[in-house]
Amino acid sequence: MLPDYSDIESRLGDPLWWDQNGVPRYEPFHPRYCGVYAHYATLMIVTCQNCGRQFRVGIWRERHIQSYKEGKLEFVSPTMPTVEDAGSFYYGDPPRHDTGPTPSGECPCGDTMTSDPRQILEFWRWTGWDWERVPELEFQFHIPSIEEWDTKCGFVWNKGSSSTKGDEER
Repeated sequence: MLPDYSDIESRLGDPLWWDQNGVPRYEPFHPRYCGVYAHYATLMIVTCQNCGRQFRVGIWRERHIQSYKEGKLEFVSPTMPTVEDAGSFYYGDPPRHDTGPTPSGECPCGDTMTSDPRQILEFWRWTGWDWERVPELEFQFHIPSIEEWDTKCGFVWNKGSSSTKGDEER
């Protein structure tokens, strides 16, 4: 579960995006706001598994990430996202939102559940001198297990803009 920044949000309003630590950000996304060792950075839309609320989140990865294989620590290159899988660019728990209204009321469980990746809005790579945008890695995800769950729950995903259940926006 990520930290609660409602004190900041109550003074500054809704953030434009949250970083990978759940910190609300109020300037437009740019990789320079990510970690100093970041080699890849992405602005994504994720949704809470419990209530479906959407969040724009920044995720960054270093050139090599830690991986455990057969009980041994290794450093490997991050797995790039595909339309079927977020690869190494998963977000985890959504930003804290247990006080925000949803169609069913508040979302007391969502803070402790993981989020679902929905769309990569911006993907960036560090060239050694500057950041460059990688448009071929910007797409809406097609993850059958998430889409199947949405269908069972009656939710419809509309091109990354909103999710609806009947006439109610979630």
